[in-house]
Amino acid sequence: MAIKNVALKQAPRPPTVPGITQDQQDRIRDGVEAGVGTVESEMDLSGLIDPFAGEDARSPEPEPAAGGTGNRKPPASCRDGLDVLPEEDPNDARALISRIARIEAAKGRAYLRNQLKGGQLDAYDAAIQSGEYGKASRWLGHAVHQATATQLQKRFDDRFSYNPSNGVDFTDNLTGEKIELTTVGQVDRHKAKGRKAKGENYATAPYATYCLPSR
Repeated sequence: MAIKNVALKQAPRPPTVPGITQDQQDRIRDGVEAGVGTVESEMDLSGLIDPFAGEDARSPEPEPAAGGTGNRKPPASCRDGLDVLPEEDPNDARALISRIARIEAAKGRAYLRNQLKGGQLDAYDAAIQSGEYGKASRWLGHAVHQATATQLQKRFDDRFSYNPSNGVDFTDNLTGEKIELTTVGQVDRHKAKGRKAKGENYATAPYATYCLPSR
């Protein structure tokens, strides 16, 4: 099943209108969204494709993101570096992880922020407030990893193990294959880590890649 464009499901927030309360505006928006959903249910959307991973990419429909964010295309500077994923193949662990990570990242920064917990969230907010956007992006990367691990658990039960620190990120428990997840721009830096303890080798591990959203 091809990815449906979540944007079709979400109407823009109406502009502020004098004399209309926020609650009334929200009701108007909800009514418009319901209408869009009705129209969509009568349309053939089977031909729509994943807008950021290639026309042959198949994956589950993205869940609506928190905070009204939708399925966003990543910045072109990163998107151009993404490989085109093949049709979903349960034997291709790298592609499965890539697809889910791209879907999660495409839900937007507000959604990813909501995936951070406790001290992670505090550190992200502090980085934004101090203008340390590189550090903030690293925390968003953690959010993508965590959201990807959650979705893998939902879809494949215990097939994949997630290692959040000190090692290659994911292990396919069916084959023993270890897959590293990172943004396109960080692949070379991760490969330079070389061989680590426990037989994990960043230089030879397959890489699942994604792009952080611009907003």
